[in-house]
Amino acid sequence: MIKKTFLSLYTSLLGYCARRVIHRTHPYIIGVTGSVGKTTARLIVTQTIQQLLPHVHILTSPKNFNGDMGFSLSILGIESFTPSLGGYLCGMGQAIWSVVFAPHYDIMVLEYGIDYPGEMDKLLSIAVPDIGIITRIDAVHSQQMGDPTHIAEQKRKMIDASKDIVFLNMDDVYIKQMDDRTDADILWYSIIDGALGDIGYTHATLQTSEVSLLMTEVELFTGDRNWIGSVNILSKALVSYVAIGMSIVSVIAYRRQEKTQELNHLSYHLQPGRLSLFQWIEQTLIIDSSYNASPASIEAMLGVAYRIKHDVYMDNRPLIGIIGEMRELGDLSEHAHRTIAGILGQGLDQIILVGQEVLYTMDELQKIGYPIEQIKHFTSSREAGKRVKQYIIDKKNNRKTWNKDRSKALIFVKGSQNTIYLEEAVKELLADDADISKLGRQDDRRMEKKEKFFASIET
Repeated sequence: MIKKTFLSLYTSLLGYCARRVIHRTHPYIIGVTGSVGKTTARLIVTQTIQQLLPHVHILTSPKNFNGDMGFSLSILGIESFTPSLGGYLCGMGQAIWSVVFAPHYDIMVLEYGIDYPGEMDKLLSIAVPDIGIITRIDAVHSQQMGDPTHIAEQKRKMIDASKDIVFLNMDDVYIKQMDDRTDADILWYSIIDGALGDIGYTHATLQTSEVSLLMTEVELFTGDRNWIGSVNILSKALVSYVAIGMSIVSVIAYRRQEKTQELNHLSYHLQPGRLSLFQWIEQTLIIDSSYNASPASIEAMLGVAYRIKHDVYMDNRPLIGIIGEMRELGDLSEHAHRTIAGILGQGLDQIILVGQEVLYTMDELQKIGYPIEQIKHFTSSREAGKRVKQYIIDKKNNRKTWNKDRSKALIFVKGSQNTIYLEEAVKELLADDADISKLGRQDDRRMEKKEKFFASIET
């Protein structure tokens, strides 16, 4: 009870400091919300602005701070925070300093991530966005917030409050109903190529690249301009966020009476575990999307893997999925884990499952006739990674069944956090130890926590 009271008071004080910074510096605020893809959308929009309007002073957090405390930390420019007595004292000291001395930013791009009903109201009491973007509604956080309908109702509060422009996903059934209460101008975007939205893309073609292994050739339309070029982004859904970023660039350039940079390639640096690529033995490609998971994001991730296999490599290499349990789904968990069986069962050569709730997925896969010998289940992500590693090595060394395509592989990794730790499965597959620093959750505090977990399940 004392700890809860302290955290509530501390969060309120951080919120007060963040509110004072907004009041003093008057930045133009871009807000991003949704169930999935918030952080990636925020980073893509930010980096699009930075590349096309390099003189604009822009702030966004390099971290993935969520909730009312994380929201305030982002505004205050606090990039490192440890939940300890020293961390709380240091954080408050930095917050007070920011109230007085924080630099002026032309733009802040903020993530309006919420975990419980009413939290969006707290975020909006600190900072109201001028531009609002909503990504997609899914069952993430159903345990705390109810079904997707209730989640959508909470998320739309940011859209309703946005002052100038809102970007709504026309492909999402929940978001399509959000155009009736906002006074802002509405621009509809689509994550499907060739769709009839205000903003989107007409084609997106994957190509090999010496710099980033893969890139996407795209043609974007943003209402007032078309753009043809390339981006180091794999997912078609994420390409639509580039189009949103370009549309926002046009708005900002008009407001500031500035010319934009003319570029034919845009490069993005996303957080670890969000579509990171690693090359392994025998031209095996690992797609690391281990940061988090939901049914919608797993389906999107599998679509990326299919496109890479069929459009880029065009060979017979096996497609292997390492799939971790999806968390915070509440009463919808069993249904969601059974639902993804139908998605995973279409075209995967091996399915490696990690966690407890994925036993529902395993059961459903057997019911729909997926070969049981091609499914493996583990409680440890490390053991899952070792199993995949041995599978590839055995394929390579088995000369009787050797095939130059089948000795390669395409591996995609997707799962939630907290005792799933699929980044540790990826670590088992890396050819170069230097790549460990590119994985998610590798700081000392989290590694200590993971070591305790792995020790507990191995005894």
